[in-house]
Amino acid sequence: MLIIGGRKHSDTIEETLTIDSFDSLKIKVSQPDVKIFAGEKFEVRYVGPKELLPSVTRDGNMLILHQRVHGIFSLTTSDEVSLEIEVPQGANLTKLYAELNSGDLEISGISGSELKLHVNSGDSELENCLFAEAKIELNSGDFEVENSRLDLLKFNGNSGDCELTDSKFKVLRIELNSGDNVIHHCKVEDEATIATVSGDNRIVDTPFGEISYATVLGDSKIAASARDESLNNKLSIETVNGDNRVE
Repeated sequence: MLIIGGRKHSDTIEETLTIDSFDSLKIKVSQPDVKIFAGEKFEVRYVGPKELLPSVTRDGNMLILHQRVHGIFSLTTSDEVSLEIEVPQGANLTKLYAELNSGDLEISGISGSELKLHVNSGDSELENCLFAEAKIELNSGDFEVENSRLDLLKFNGNSGDCELTDSKFKVLRIELNSGDNVIHHCKVEDEATIATVSGDNRIVDTPFGEISYATVLGDSKIAASARDESLNNKLSIETVNGDNRVE
């Protein structure tokens, strides 16, 4: 390990943290990018400085990954810090909780009952996922969902865009402080409430039976083809400073 300018710096290590099976997962980490994906086996892999190596514990069938940073640790732009969690295809997670301070989060091919994510600074992406309930909080970063089924999605973002593509929902609730909402070619069975304070709402090829909208400083354009009277679902979109578009 080197001490540079009073800050710790060490060489990168690559380590398999566990190959044990689990049916729930809890992650609380400070700096790595995190990738959770469906593969062939249960395996958790870490790449990064030894000082940032997460601990591995269990609470029954829940695997817990926790990263503690001791003292002041400095990363350069060339440093790679990543945490990969592989889950066998077809495995169903009862609970998936993830809390990241700084880093991107990718979840692909994962099914489960409950998903809770909190990211302070970084982007989050769900692809080919299936969850009964998903609650997402982002402070700074973009959120994307693609080719997924989430019965209930609640998303709250402070600064960043939200984009949903080719996905299905029963109930959809999105609140942004600063950023755009884009929903493209999705299906909402019951109701969707989409709101941003500063930004645009754009709904494309996602029909609703009933549409309500409001903006203070902006325009709203609702295409006649966006309404399908044979449907019972509802859309409510609001923005304070921005435009509403339903196409």
